[in-house]
Amino acid sequence: MTELNKEEILGLWRLRSLLHELKANLFAALARGEKCVLKLVAGSLETPPIDGACSAIVRACHEHLQICKLEIDGLKDLPIYMSPVIPMTAEEFDGSELDSFFRKIGIGYDVLLFLDSIEEVMHLSEQSQSDPDFAARIEVIQVACPPPTTAAATPTAGSCGLRVSWAAFELLEMLGLLASRYGPSLFLGDIDGTGGEELAMKQALNLAAKAMLNLTQELHPKFEDKLWNQTDTRLDRGSEAAETAEEMLLRGMVSSLKEQNDLQRSEIVALRSRPAQESKEPKELVDAEVQTVNDTGCDAAGSAADATCEAQQMQLDMLHQEVGNKSRELRRSQDTVKLLRSELEQQRQVSEQFRLQTEMLEEQLRRTNERLKKLEKTSAEVRHMTSTGEMPEMPSSSLPKSWKGSSACRCFSDDEAEGSSADEQAQCAATGSR
Repeated sequence: MTELNKEEILGLWRLRSLLHELKANLFAALARGEKCVLKLVAGSLETPPIDGACSAIVRACHEHLQICKLEIDGLKDLPIYMSPVIPMTAEEFDGSELDSFFRKIGIGYDVLLFLDSIEEVMHLSEQSQSDPDFAARIEVIQVACPPPTTAAATPTAGSCGLRVSWAAFELLEMLGLLASRYGPSLFLGDIDGTGGEELAMKQALNLAAKAMLNLTQELHPKFEDKLWNQTDTRLDRGSEAAETAEEMLLRGMVSSLKEQNDLQRSEIVALRSRPAQESKEPKELVDAEVQTVNDTGCDAAGSAADATCEAQQMQLDMLHQEVGNKSRELRRSQDTVKLLRSELEQQRQVSEQFRLQTEMLEEQLRRTNERLKKLEKTSAEVRHMTSTGEMPEMPSSSLPKSWKGSSACRCFSDDEAEGSSADEQAQCAATGSR
């Protein structure tokens, strides 16, 4: 069974958090009626729904980067709220192919802003631009195709009609430029803590790649140069390149070197357009300079890439070593836990035996105390009767039967003896008087 990664389980969860935050802030600003700037990135109605919706989301991430840049540079005069607009109504979305596509990647209905929910606000865009008393300035950004390329041999991303591919290319280019200048401090850190927005940008590129594969039927050859071209296929590699800040910085350096090369090439073209007698010697100098710049740029990029690879390899080795140490520590800890558990079980058994013995001894002590109390009470009664001259009478019912008979006979014989002696004394007295 293959192991599922976090994205396969949770979907594009960071991008979903970003969309939820953007939508909530936009509606909160509309409810407050504050003076602000509202940017609505609307997908195209002329393209398939997946292309229109995904291109709007990716372009919204591009606008979010620009807002972050304005925030850092201190150029944001008014609060700016922005959200992508899905080019269909909520009723059309329910049960559609776009709904199924978003469900597979973990983006639900609640984080999306549909056309019927914001259409009235979009119609006020022109009025908000011209009316100074209007509280909010509303800007509607339509996602478009790339500008027509002049070099047919090197088509740009999205030149075959995929707006999501062009939006992803612009987002990737913006990430490279801003990351080389600002680094991780570019992001505001409002989405799921530090690093959340950076990961949301990467997941936006993943969304674009998934949408492109869906629209082109996994880059089917029959759609080549009709819906996709070889430049579009670099989108997956571009999304992987946005994983770390170091690689983003390297990509920014390469981009700046390319800009320098383009500038040098334009200067070469200008020099070559001069008269032949003026351009003969400078041409050789310019060619040599261009070659030097190209070599320098390639060497710098290559050395930077090598240094980055070595640093990453060292980090990977250190990580493997740390994982090994942690595994050994975990094994020792597990053995210690087993030993402690066995000792705890033994102590529990001994404690149970002590408890039973204690209960038995307490019961014996209780009975002994009761007997002592009875004996003390009886002895106290006997001492009291002895001091008063009374003999304790025992109830006849408590005497044995043999004792009862003998006692009765003894008592009767004594009475008779006393009576007979009294009669004899009376007779003697009568005789003497005579």
